[in-house]
Amino acid sequence: MTDQAQAIKADQAKQLEALLQQVKQQIGAEIYILLVHSTAPEKIVPYTHRVTKAWGLKLDSQDKWLLIVVAVDDGGINIADSQGTRTILPDQDLGLIMEKRIKPAFNAGNFAVGLAAGVKAIYQRLAFTPTVKEEPVPQTPKGAIHVELLL
Repeated sequence: MTDQAQAIKADQAKQLEALLQQVKQQIGAEIYILLVHSTAPEKIVPYTHRVTKAWGLKLDSQDKWLLIVVAVDDGGINIADSQGTRTILPDQDLGLIMEKRIKPAFNAGNFAVGLAAGVKAIYQRLAFTPTVKEEPVPQTPKGAIHVELLL
């Protein structure tokens, strides 16, 4: 986590760093956070893409990574992610996480709480995405329908 805007207290930063490390250890996903005062004169999306390139993050990678960029003075937030992450967590879902988990705390001036809530929501989606198990299809008599309901 890089806080160039100094928007997060030292103890909160340590907690966020520990949370990011826990995500990496448990599911192998890298979540990077960058807080800046402003992205001016650029808009936040092109600024975020420039940072991904500068940091060597490849958008077409199958690795799981996300970059959360926060422009504190501009009130902006953007999340860039790898193709490997996007297959599990589409942009629409990331948008919901920003709107429902991160921005409410940001609007109250608490960046650490918003980022922690966002990281936890991202972790939950990446860690607990159901996978389809390959199982043989049960054989039924010709013309019969087999229905199996798993709760």
